[in-house]
Amino acid sequence: MHAIGRYSILEKIASGGMSQIYKGILKGPQGFKKEVVLKNITELHSFSKHLIHEAKILSSFQHPNVVSVYELVEEKKNFFLVMEYIQGQDLDELNSSKMCLSEKVHFYLVSEILKGLEYIHEKGFIHQDLSPSNILISYDGYVKITDFGLAVKKNERTTRSLYGKCSYLSPEQVRGENITFQTDLFSLGLILYEMLRGKKFFEGKTDFEILEKIRKFKTIEEKINSQVDSFLKNLLQQSPCKRFQSAQECLEFIQGHFQIASREEFLKEIQEGPQKTHKLSFVRDMPQKNAFLKHYVIGVCIFFILLGGVSFHYFYNSGSGFLSIQTEPWSYVTIQGEKLMTPLYHYKIKSGRVSVIFENPHLNQKKSKTVWVRRNGNTLILDKF
Repeated sequence: MHAIGRYSILEKIASGGMSQIYKGILKGPQGFKKEVVLKNITELHSFSKHLIHEAKILSSFQHPNVVSVYELVEEKKNFFLVMEYIQGQDLDELNSSKMCLSEKVHFYLVSEILKGLEYIHEKGFIHQDLSPSNILISYDGYVKITDFGLAVKKNERTTRSLYGKCSYLSPEQVRGENITFQTDLFSLGLILYEMLRGKKFFEGKTDFEILEKIRKFKTIEEKINSQVDSFLKNLLQQSPCKRFQSAQECLEFIQGHFQIASREEFLKEIQEGPQKTHKLSFVRDMPQKNAFLKHYVIGVCIFFILLGGVSFHYFYNSGSGFLSIQTEPWSYVTIQGEKLMTPLYHYKIKSGRVSVIFENPHLNQKKSKTVWVRRNGNTLILDKF
């Protein structure tokens, strides 16, 4: 296990075209430990300036909906940005789980993002790279904006190089026009559309095809429901001046027109999913004078018990169901040879008996558990090391 400055590296947790992300730990006296994230630009080229730029911006930020930065470390001509470690997943991973979340949960996420944007904009900055992968969601349900490498000060002169994730760019970014706070709101509209519809608004086989669609974009045509349509149309106006004028105005509109889940409701929904509960009724003992009726009821019950025994195998071993797993702390889980990471939400799997292997290499613990996954249902596993 090597070290970067004061931080011991535990593992690499992500790797992209420009950077690598590591999980590290800072140890101090009296058993003090603090887990952190270290972001490193893979090569010393022009992109290293984005990391330094990000460090300078985040050093002045302190908000519950924005990831905190601790310091910038230089090690062997490489720069490492040391940031708050969020134990959870990003919004892109949550979208990929294909969970059918309620509208009020979607607006919980959007409202939390808007609180972060409101703070960022008050500081005079435009994120200009807002996307699901830059929205982190902790296991406790807190939502934080990250990745400020492309952020710019309002009215700051910048080169017109086109960076950012293509599907979430605004028309003004693609056309090389001035960007404003409304640029971030357009990206937020695209994020909300994807959450509601389960697909990106701008799609194409190549980046060029996507960029052309954005450049030629006029207005959103699809309909979801009247209130949501009105909100999305405001966010996704081609002209920035026709969108909400601020994140605060946008947040106030949501609070006045939509139900917003609490953090506790959000956590409950993603953990339990759309489950139905069935009450069981029992036959009580009857007076002797109703013996015939009693025996008749017992006979019917035996018939259905036998029928249930015959159908048990069919019910649990045909079709498919869903498996949701949450562990404390996190762990790897292996299901039918596929290695995944918790939390796991609505993992589609063949119904029936399923063996799950739990493994946390940092705690040197490994165990297994067998569960029954019911057909068309969501089976929830809660475990603790």
